[in-house]
Amino acid sequence: MTGAKDTGPFSGIAAAEESTDGIGIDVGLEQAVAHLYTIWQKDPDAEQPKRAQVGIVNAINAHNRARKFTREWTPPTCPPGG
Repeated sequence: MTGAKDTGPFSGIAAAEESTDGIGIDVGLEQAVAHLYTIWQKDPDAEQPKRAQVGIVNAINAHNRARKFTREWTPPTCPPGG
């Protein structure tokens, strides 16, 4: 870690809750949004804005489900010496 403060467009997503970035959930959302935006830029006048909106909603819902799952997950513990 370089100590640089994250100032990207999604830097506040996990600010109110624990970060899940260690397992890639936050990065996945950022990549999904960036991909949708890139597609939207290529064809802004057709159906892309509506499709991008649906894609963003789907990405945010998936992100929220993944965060919920990671908070609720209780992996089994390994026995001592095992």
